[in-house]
Amino acid sequence: MHAHVLFPPLDDEGRPLPWFDRDTSLALLRTLLLHGVTTVRDPGDATEAAVAVRGMLERAI
Repeated sequence: MHAHVLFPPLDDEGRPLPWFDRDTSLALLRTLLLHGVTTVRDPGDATEAAVAVRGMLERAI
């Protein structure tokens, strides 16, 4: 499934900051999982960022 998982907060000029909104990302992933979605791809973000977040989430379980 195509989803936008990494939600970076914005600075005062509307530019994304270099970190993501962990709580919003987790809420989205939980909602998707509750609806049976077990695999998502966020093509709008860098693969390295998505892999890093995936690793962080795996360690948090």
